[in-house]
This record gives sequence, C-alpha cells and structure tokens, in this order.
Amino acid sequence: MISRIYPLVAAVCLMAALMIVGLGCEDEPTMPEESDDRSAMTWTPDSITNADLLDFGRPVFLYITANQCSYCDQMKRETFPVYRVRHLMNDYFVNIEVNADFDRIITFLGENLTSEELAERYDVKQYPTSVFLSANLEEVAQMWGIRAAERFADSAGFIGTGAYKSMDFEDYLALPEDQRP
Repeated sequence: MISRIYPLVAAVCLMAALMIVGLGCEDEPTMPEESDDRSAMTWTPDSITNADLLDFGRPVFLYITANQCSYCDQMKRETFPVYRVRHLMNDYFVNIEVNADFDRIITFLGENLTSEELAERYDVKQYPTSVFLSANLEEVAQMWGIRAAERFADSAGFIGTGAYKSMDFEDYLALPEDQRP
C-alpha cells in the first residue's frame, strides 16, 4: 500500500514545487519594437462626426487608399506595425482610413461626400495618400505613396506634437530624439 501512495505523494509534491517556482520566474513584459498585428494601430470609423473630431482635440490622420493598391497594403504591413509609428499615431492622432473605391457617403467637415469625392477634395493623385489635419481640421500636410517607418514616424512626430507651428522640419530632425517636442 505504501508503495502505491509514495509515487502519488511524490508527484503532487513535485507539481506543487514546480508551480511555486514557476510563479516567481515570470518574465517582465516587454514592448516589442515591431509587430505583425496590424490592429495595433487604432482606427476610428470614417462615419465619425466633425463635432466628435473637434471634441477629441487631436490632429486627424486620413489614410486614403484604394482597392488593389499594393503600396497601401505594403505600408499597412511594413510601416504601421512598427512600434514607434503606432505609438505616435495612437497617442497624437485620430486615425481614419478611407478607401476611395468604396461607393459610400461620408459626412466629413460638414459635407456629405462619397469616398471618391473625399479623395478628390484632397486632390489625391496616387495611393496611398496620407493627409494630416490640425485639431481644428485644417490641412497641415500631405504625403503621397509609401513611406519607410522611420521617415513616417519623424513626420508624424513633427505634426502630432505641434512642432510644425514653430520650426522647420529640417530643424526638427536636427534635434536629438530625446529633445524633440
């Protein structure tokens, strides 16, 4: 009888010891530099009202895309998942993606527009087009085509922090990163 109980007791003790040791050895969570999770960048529905945008009190990032746009997909795959880009975009902007090929009505800046008309309003000539609006919904900058993550993050930081109001982009880039607004 003892020979049957001993292995059972030993197994229970071993499991308890492993659980206790395992609880004390958890790794500290670390923030990855890059991620394949595209959902990590927070996107706001394009049906948001102007009043809501103004209430946010943050600049707006319009990412205007089209169907079958390989550069649009590449930017989503390679630029937006990078930690620095996601961090800047989520902290400083209201991010809205608009597909110009979808035939739907969007109320934007007090007007009912189709997605295509919205793209025309910002004189989109190629995809993707990145439009940055101030917190007052005035256009600040546009970028056409794909951008590497580091360059995109520099532009987002320059606009998102409001540095564009007081300095040139080149002066902003000349500052050490820890001294940038």
